[in-house]
Amino acid sequence: MKRQRSRHPGRHGITMVESLLAIAITSIAGSALLSAVFGAVASSSDATYRNIARGLARQLMEEVVAAPFPASPPTPKSGSTRSSFDDVDDYHGWRGSPPTAKDGTQIGNEGYTYLTYNIPRLTPMQPDARLMDNFARRVTVERITPSSSGGWQTTTSPSDDRRITVTVEFTNSRNHTQILARIARIYSHVPASP
Repeated sequence: MKRQRSRHPGRHGITMVESLLAIAITSIAGSALLSAVFGAVASSSDATYRNIARGLARQLMEEVVAAPFPASPPTPKSGSTRSSFDDVDDYHGWRGSPPTAKDGTQIGNEGYTYLTYNIPRLTPMQPDARLMDNFARRVTVERITPSSSGGWQTTTSPSDDRRITVTVEFTNSRNHTQILARIARIYSHVPASP
């Protein structure tokens, strides 16, 4: 019996078609994996931004509700900066970006006071200023009264109740703005009894 001779003696391996097929399959699998990784990173960033926004909203809400309730009759707004606001109603319509403390210090850059020394926040502990510039906060203060349905309704009449709403927005690199946090609180004034 005669053996057939190989056309390429001593050559064993894969053909060009097989290697191209293997490269195509690996490329498809790699792109699917990368798309999943990029999706997870984007989701993680979104969760981080939402967490920052909730903290910014809470900080501003605490500042607003710490302000005195408006006198009767209400006093005119004493200025356009938060440091000059003397009651809750002065915050109505206020909007600010980047987020700052009441004294104008950018949030995340403020330090602390120890005895009589002002200690600055360490640079590695400060947020990226370019990121914080993308956050904006706004406040709405509405006079409200109880409604007949058991909820609240807005009014222009004098009222001892306010609905305070703090909204935090984020503008991304494509200049698309979205609301990341909104909190509302009912704030009532109970006059001291004689």
